[in-house]
Amino acid sequence: MDLTRVILGSNPGLTGMRQIPDMCERDKTIHLNEMKIISIFKDHRVSAKAWINEMLPLFVVGVDPDKIRRAFWDMPPNGWFEFNCATKVLSFCYVEKKA
Repeated sequence: MDLTRVILGSNPGLTGMRQIPDMCERDKTIHLNEMKIISIFKDHRVSAKAWINEMLPLFVVGVDPDKIRRAFWDMPPNGWFEFNCATKVLSFCYVEKKA
């Protein structure tokens, strides 16, 4: 399997963010790992959707908030978003099976 990362944008000026809902951290649908990377998988629970819809537009500068939200909610099931808190870069990641 191959992992692919596509950079969607960044926000070098981002200073703070809303706390990830506890249930998302527990279930690892939105999870901040020890390398300070937030993995964001689709999660349709109310608090998860609220966090995703609020935070995603803040992770990139110069991108229409509705476009970034739509890109997330319309992504294929083998994909997820990652936000690197150190570099302040948002990426779309997906896994493909090798031929």
